[in-house]
Amino acid sequence: MQTSSDLKSQVERILFAVIAGLLLYGFYLLSRYNYLLFHSLTEIFSIVIAFSIFSFAWNSRQFCENNYLLFLGLAFLFIGGLDLLHTLAYKGMGVFRPDDANYSPQLWIAARFLQSLALGPWPFFLSAGDCIPGRFLLSSQ
Repeated sequence: MQTSSDLKSQVERILFAVIAGLLLYGFYLLSRYNYLLFHSLTEIFSIVIAFSIFSFAWNSRQFCENNYLLFLGLAFLFIGGLDLLHTLAYKGMGVFRPDDANYSPQLWIAARFLQSLALGPWPFFLSAGDCIPGRFLLSSQ
């Protein structure tokens, strides 16, 4: 027999799955109707995530002995800035002149390159005194 908390948890999971599915389907329809709007919304979402990573790292800097989290946060600040420029330089946005389609991919590649440089050395910065232990990052739970 299920308890009320188990049933509530199961209903919440189903509700979350339905809302996520409808949201994904809505974005699919939006991409078919107006790709520029779809691309802008998805890029803005990734920019918000990048700036949130920076905000988290900046506000938790006094709690961490290892400065890699601060380095990662600062890197994501610049990654978010490059992604913002990529979004504004996308062909059809009309922000940058001339309306060249080559600026946007170059900025996207630069952001991904910076992201790979920032995320690449993380195993070398793990230590026992970290605010995020390595065993937590490597565990599946």
